[in-house]
Amino acid sequence: MARIFWHVAVFAKANWRHLSGPLMTLAAVSVLGLLSETALAIPNPPAVLVLVVVIAAFRGGLLSGLFSAAIAWLYIASFFSLPSQPFRYNAENARRVVVWAIAIPIMAVLVGSLKQRAMQAAERAATREHDASFRLLFDNNPLPMWVFDCETLYVLEVNAATVAHYGYTREEFFTMQMTDLLPADAVPRFLEATSAMPPDQTVVSQWRHCRKDRTVISVQMSAHRLSFQGRPAALVVAEDISERKRYEEEIRYLTTHARCLLWYGTVVDPHGEGLMHWNTRVFDEAAA
Repeated sequence: MARIFWHVAVFAKANWRHLSGPLMTLAAVSVLGLLSETALAIPNPPAVLVLVVVIAAFRGGLLSGLFSAAIAWLYIASFFSLPSQPFRYNAENARRVVVWAIAIPIMAVLVGSLKQRAMQAAERAATREHDASFRLLFDNNPLPMWVFDCETLYVLEVNAATVAHYGYTREEFFTMQMTDLLPADAVPRFLEATSAMPPDQTVVSQWRHCRKDRTVISVQMSAHRLSFQGRPAALVVAEDISERKRYEEEIRYLTTHARCLLWYGTVVDPHGEGLMHWNTRVFDEAAA
């Protein structure tokens, strides 16, 4: 039983915007029914119910308004019935029931449609604003950024920093796949990483890229999945870390060969430019 109530609560929470209108109309019908048996009876219940239906359609949209209109009309049809003869009418009340049967759904449709159009216009405006903000940040970012299709791997968009750093034109990028930037031995790992990219996380990884002049650079890529022009895509921010890796290699080399410097006299430049340091003690001991 508790599980059933839990499912009902979850459903109601997810659909509250659509359910609130009919529930409000049912509450109004119940109150009008109770008041009709007292001295506080409302002289014109249909007018009250029309207002409730309009509010329901405005809050919940077209579907909510139509359900509310159906509930309101059932009450009106009962309200104009002959005494002790449910849903039987004289000529005048029959005309009233027909008029309300036409008028209430029309009002629900009009208000619900206007509400739906207003919501769609607001969504389009928000989308345009988001796209404009994204475009501003994308185009003016000093780091290379691009968007590629996660299925075909074709490049869909690039910013000016990417064009300047890699040497390809925008038109050339749009004919390239991501694998065209990678050395051949890195392609399988990239395909595996792309297929395993989670939809809601930013993945940071390091790669070697080939520029148009065929120089190879080390880059740190931050990739995040998104939908671009209706396609499953990924937004990439690339930082050239070639110089940083060069310095790190030099530091590792010097650290590893510190004993050579202290005890054996020389350390060879890892970049092939000759001796970097020498220990004069070696020469002093040799002279002695």
